Amino acid sequence: MITKETHSESEGKRAVSAGVQRLAFAVLLMVCPMPGPGATYYADADGGNNANDGMSASRAWKTLTGAGRVSLLGGDQILLKRGAKFTQQLAIHAAEGTSQNPVIVDAYGTTGGKPIIAPSGSSAIKIQSSNYLEIRNLELIGGGVEAPFVADSKRPVYRHLVLKDLYIHDVYQGMGCAVFINHAKGKVGSIYSEVTVEQCRIERVRITGIRLGDARTVHILNNQIKDLGFCGIIVSGSTDVVVRGNVVDRPGCRDDQRMTMKKGDGGYVMGCKNVLVEKNTFMRAVDTHADGCGFHVDVNNMNVVYQRNLSVNNNGGFVQVLGGNRQCAFRYNISVNDGWRSRDDRVKQAEGKCIFLTGWTVNKGYIGPTNCYIYNNTVYVAPELPSTFHVGKTLHGVLIANNIFHVLGKVTDSTKANWGNPGDAVANVLFANNLYSRAGLIPSTLSIRDSNPIIGDAKFANPGGTNAVDYVPAAGPLVQDKGIPIEHLPGDKEGIPGGLVMTADFFGSPIRGMPDLGAVELPAVRTLEGTR
Repeated sequence: MITKETHSESEGKRAVSAGVQRLAFAVLLMVCPMPGPGATYYADADGGNNANDGMSASRAWKTLTGAGRVSLLGGDQILLKRGAKFTQQLAIHAAEGTSQNPVIVDAYGTTGGKPIIAPSGSSAIKIQSSNYLEIRNLELIGGGVEAPFVADSKRPVYRHLVLKDLYIHDVYQGMGCAVFINHAKGKVGSIYSEVTVEQCRIERVRITGIRLGDARTVHILNNQIKDLGFCGIIVSGSTDVVVRGNVVDRPGCRDDQRMTMKKGDGGYVMGCKNVLVEKNTFMRAVDTHADGCGFHVDVNNMNVVYQRNLSVNNNGGFVQVLGGNRQCAFRYNISVNDGWRSRDDRVKQAEGKCIFLTGWTVNKGYIGPTNCYIYNNTVYVAPELPSTFHVGKTLHGVLIANNIFHVLGKVTDSTKANWGNPGDAVANVLFANNLYSRAGLIPSTLSIRDSNPIIGDAKFANPGGTNAVDYVPAAGPLVQDKGIPIEHLPGDKEGIPGGLVMTADFFGSPIRGMPDLGAVELPAVRTLEGTR
């Protein structure tokens, strides 16, 4: 007879055994992906042979040329041996996966690092005319991933491309980008939909880390991007874009003589609609001409929200919104020592800017921007660094409120009188209720004026530090519940996606009652997210 106690012990043992089995199965999936419903092809640079059919690990191909000869259909897999190094480009053409069974490129084996693809003189992976394709767990050296797509009347949309957990570095050949998904040169027509670049590590790239164009439903998530000759992330001509959780460090890098751009931003969007940029860290961008921001809104975008980001030591500045833009917001961000570049007309070097709002459109004159919302940001600039403000006269609709401007160095007005159209003047302005570290911080020549400035020291935890937690204010009575409600500007019937009212601060702490000043709601809750 089994007693109640003995029965419980037996159930516990079975539960532990089941847990061990589940863990073992999960580990097995990581080191040896389960066969899909389609064919699985293996490649092993050390133990393979191109005379093999590639249909098992014991009959693996030696090179990647076999992958270009097979027709890849739903559920098919190409698996590369861990620890192996391939010196050929992986070319994937006309892969036809499905939503339930994508074509997968992955690693196999129980020992060794990520499989390496290191071709000479080309991109490491080239993708053409493919649908429902996922590539993960590879190391690419010398060249990146290129997916140039061409006009195709029979296939106007290519769907579902996922790049995950790739280590891409020392990219000085091919397009000079770690990830390039865009039209082939001179080819326009088809687009990509459902593009994800996630958890990739990108380092030492001649031009740009991630460049996407003409895509729909884009997710750029949790990537580590460092040492770029130009920019970290560029998205153009795309709709429904999310850029979240990335760290971009040292765009505009010149460590290698092959990095010839000598300028760069953490990222920017151009000609896009419905963009959310949040929870990223953009740092140490250097541009010797006019950009160099953590992240900026280039020309002709609509509905761009930049929120809860950390921006540190970018020489071009913090807020930059150019011409032709509508419905943009910068809110609940922390900016540290941004905009420190000094003007030098001898080399056509513009000054960096704390806030830069201009109607400049490259080749269409000066237009807008229209309805810019800049609120509840925390801005710190050290005493030894310069700072400027530029408010162009074609600006129509701007709200600047509830921010903390703790700017300790010299502040100037860098607005260009000749940038605009005859008779233009800034219109529809709500500039009020910002906290300044000293009276007279905003230059008297600026065309807009704070109607209700607040003067005082926010008493940051560690001013000059480079982590978000350094900018939690201790001056509770000065900032707590001192914000004003953020409402639509007069005549603005659109607002921004998701609305103007925020429910959480930089750290994810709930906002209760009236908003505080700056990006942190008191009492501060320092979550893991907030240790950036």
